Amino acid sequence: MTHTHTQPLADVIPDGRYRAEVVRASFVPAGPYLAAIVGADFVPTGPNDEQYVELTFRIIEGLYAGRELTGLFDPNSSNKLTRTVYRGEIAKICRAIGVPTLKNWGSPEYYAALFGTPLIIVVRCVTYTDITEEPIIVNQIIDYKKA
Repeated sequence: MTHTHTQPLADVIPDGRYRAEVVRASFVPAGPYLAAIVGADFVPTGPNDEQYVELTFRIIEGLYAGRELTGLFDPNSSNKLTRTVYRGEIAKICRAIGVPTLKNWGSPEYYAALFGTPLIIVVRCVTYTDITEEPIIVNQIIDYKKA
């Protein structure tokens, strides 16, 4: 699950130098943030009308208010483990915002029920060094908790 801040990046970039090409525009340091789901996009993934869901979480409090991070979910994957992980993640989000886990997994109406209610997202920073010559640092949402 993936995604300039004004504080030093020494905790993220080992040499402490700011490099705009390394830090994405919506990057935030690792930690918990009060956020709300503000969007759900359905993106085609291949044949048979398969698609994944991209949920957009907006931080709503603190220094990084207004920053958005996305989580990618694949409710229709042909891989059983991927579907199981998806359902577990969505169930955690539902518990965090107090919405019962609905039966209609993957429908636009389902995701609309998740919009706007504050929850805590826990973010970590991941550095990829094998994609480009320069390391790329992205955020990954690793947990969801009640606000």
